[in-house]
Amino acid sequence: MRLPVAPGIQREPFCTGSRAKSEAMARPAGIEPATRGLEDRCSVPLSYGRLAAEVSHPRWVAARQLWMGLFTRRERQQKGTGGWDASSCCSPGRRTRLEGMSFFTTLLLVFALGDLVWWVHAHRRLKKSGWRVVVAAFALLQLGGLSLIIGGRWLGATWGDLLPRPALSAIYLWHLLILLPWLIVAVSRGVIRGVRRLVVPRPVAAGGVTRREFLGTAVTLAPAAFALGGAVMAEPQLERFRLRRLEVPLPELPPALDGLTIAHVTDVHVGRFTRSSVMERIVMQTNALDADLVLMTGDLLNYSLRDLPAGIDLVRGLRGRHGVFFCEGNHDLIESPVEFWRGVVGAGLPFLRGEAHTLKVRNARVQVFGLPWTHGDAMHAAAIREVELQRAADAFPILLAHHPHVFDHADAFPLTLAGHTHGGQVMLSENFGFGPWMFRYWSGLYRQKHRSLVVSNGAGNWFPLRIGAPAEILHLTLRRA
Repeated sequence: MRLPVAPGIQREPFCTGSRAKSEAMARPAGIEPATRGLEDRCSVPLSYGRLAAEVSHPRWVAARQLWMGLFTRRERQQKGTGGWDASSCCSPGRRTRLEGMSFFTTLLLVFALGDLVWWVHAHRRLKKSGWRVVVAAFALLQLGGLSLIIGGRWLGATWGDLLPRPALSAIYLWHLLILLPWLIVAVSRGVIRGVRRLVVPRPVAAGGVTRREFLGTAVTLAPAAFALGGAVMAEPQLERFRLRRLEVPLPELPPALDGLTIAHVTDVHVGRFTRSSVMERIVMQTNALDADLVLMTGDLLNYSLRDLPAGIDLVRGLRGRHGVFFCEGNHDLIESPVEFWRGVVGAGLPFLRGEAHTLKVRNARVQVFGLPWTHGDAMHAAAIREVELQRAADAFPILLAHHPHVFDHADAFPLTLAGHTHGGQVMLSENFGFGPWMFRYWSGLYRQKHRSLVVSNGAGNWFPLRIGAPAEILHLTLRRA
């Protein structure tokens, strides 16, 4: 899906110096950078170079590696930090293996060990040779698929792409939703049984298949059946998203902007679970809304920079009567924050990171802010304080943030749009599920005095299964109230 570059792009050189070859990168007209200046040695603006140093903190690196369960594939500058130095972006083709053992590496080993433990447990519990063959095939599928994913990320290869999407869904569901809880329950039951056997002698088994053995077989096979059944159920879900319409009351909305429409698109996660067919329909459905503004709140990519060209094409294909703007999400930064920033800015996309874009809509000034990815209330508050300095007194501000908890610190912004939560991903009822367990705001419209927050479930998927939290595009109508 190749689409023309959006009009109105101004060229501005971002890189000068003895080691740079005067590379020009595109930035949409009207964007006000948070930090102005030029970075020697590297074609990254100072605002990006400064943040490249921020993400070299070990806590950032561990979070990136853990979040998606994938090895980063970019250069590490110092042993023990695993960070990215701004000067390394001048040679992005070099790659090295990860040095040392990370928390995520340990987690992957736990997954592999868990597969073996479950296989041995199931083999011992099942008496029929046919069921043992089924269990062995399932365990080998999980171990083989996990090995392809791990090996591909470790060596910078694309072996994981050899897996069919249903098989990949089964691997995600098994390891992230089923295996770890099963291990906790199995270990707990093993300890309890061990204690009981010390006190109560084990009865001698009678001949034939007892009711207890039948139930034991069913319970043993249930986790594998759930993973496979979930993968089958998830496949059609990955091709669907809904259109949800909301009216957003805003007491401070200028009269001229009453009825302003916004298409809110977020968490597309371009990658294995969001294919080109879904991306094309996201673009078509969004453009059919003919909204005044199209605003995106992060996670354009699932994790791999190999999918960035397809993500760029998607953003270029979106049309709003007065513009399209987007900010970053945590998944966009997994492989390399600097290369993601360079890619989107160099493509001339309307990317806002600690920046604001001011435009005129219906004879009223509107200021769209894009917040950097932050996690934790202290980081949220610090990022808000930085962008507040750019606020124009005569413009209506709209804040784009990936994490919805930013809302608690955004007193100066009457409207905040966010994503990140996927609506809770698995919701057994409106207020029971991962949404309220993990977030203060997880889906829909929230209000505090004069301010409103809108959180979208997201149009794409990083995890294959959704329950009670369908993928969506939001059509917002702002109302003076």
